[in-house]
Amino acid sequence: MNKNKFVCKKFTFMELALAILIMALLAGIVAPAVMNKLGNAKKVTAKTQISILEGAVDDYMFDTGTLPDSLNDLIVNSGHKKWNGPYLRKKVIPKDPWGNEYLFNAPGDHDNKFDILSYGADGESGGEGDKADIGNWVEEE
Repeated sequence: MNKNKFVCKKFTFMELALAILIMALLAGIVAPAVMNKLGNAKKVTAKTQISILEGAVDDYMFDTGTLPDSLNDLIVNSGHKKWNGPYLRKKVIPKDPWGNEYLFNAPGDHDNKFDILSYGADGESGGEGDKADIGNWVEEE
């Protein structure tokens, strides 16, 4: 009877180096695609959160007849008699996907009554790609 039923074949250095090289090439091809998808997901998340905040501001305006002074007025009554909030379910103003505060400007700079915006990945005004501003205005294509 054969005592060694399972024989363990050792890999040569060349086989191991080739396997590592193939994995590195695959990672080099896949990583940029994954990072691009992650950046797009953050943009979509910011647009969704801005849309929710915009709806809350509309609800505030419907109840009070005025614009809030800040987004914080959506969760805390600053003394308005007709305030019927909080206007956000979790009673928290979310941060944008990059960890920054959303900005609220009234009147808006983009032919809106108000603007809600994120400065994007760099946290600074302007920029392109992931660093571009994202807001509740209609973007030109």
